[in-house]
Formats: sequence, structure tokens, C-alpha cells
Amino acid sequence: MTITLSMESDTDQEQRLLMPGTYIWQEFEALEALLVESPGLRITYLDGLIEIMTLGEKKDNPDLAIEVILTSGGLQKLEKYKRFQIPEVWLWEDNQLKIYHLEDNTYQEFSHSQLLPELNIELLVYCVQIPSRLEAMKVFREGITP
Repeated sequence: MTITLSMESDTDQEQRLLMPGTYIWQEFEALEALLVESPGLRITYLDGLIEIMTLGEKKDNPDLAIEVILTSGGLQKLEKYKRFQIPEVWLWEDNQLKIYHLEDNTYQEFSHSQLLPELNIELLVYCVQIPSRLEAMKVFREGITP
């Protein structure tokens, strides 16, 4: 298999390429070995599909932080994220997801993501609670497929 890939961009925005067709794991490994020397590219494999993406602009801090809270107490959870000016924080606690967005240096709670506005949060919360990962992925995929 010969694949020529050229991904150049005038911007620092992330770009994605979903390879046409389906592939076996060994083909993915071969492609991954070819791209190992390519800085700024990431390659992923899921159920026979290969996606190649640019990493885009290098940032000091992420746009989104997700924290799973197993114990309570301690410092205010959002204060540490505010100090790094992380625009959106998701806190998962007691099978509930709370979404906070930073506005005027204060986190406001929202029922949906500002960064991922089309993401169905109710479906995500439901799927996270399904014990079987495969079943959760199936339900999620069915829920987002038009």
C-alpha cells in the first residue's frame, strides 16, 4: 500500500482527514510508522477507520478541562482552572456532569458546551453510565447519526 500525504495549511487550525475505505490493524501500523517522523500529525484507528489530523497551534493551556471527582472537600474546584484561564470545565460527580464556561473571569454553569455546541450532553451522560464500553459506544454512535 502506497499513500502519499501532504497536509499544509496557512492557518494553525486543526485539520482532519478520514481515510476512505476500511483498514486492518496491520495497515494502520504501517501508516503510523510512515508518519512517525512527521511532527504536528496525529493518527487514530477505530473499527477499521483511520483518521489523520494536524495538531494545530501549540497552546500553553487547554481549551477544555474534564475532572472526575471521586472525593469531596478541599480547594474550590474551579479556582485552579481559572488561574490557567481555561475557557470551559466539565466536572463529573455522582453520575452528573456540570459544565462551566469562563466569562468575565468567573465560571458560569451551562446546560450545554460552549466549545462543542452540537454535542448532546444528555446522550453523553447516559452513555457514560452504561457498564459496557462497546454498548455505550454503539448507543452513542446511534444517537449522533442522522
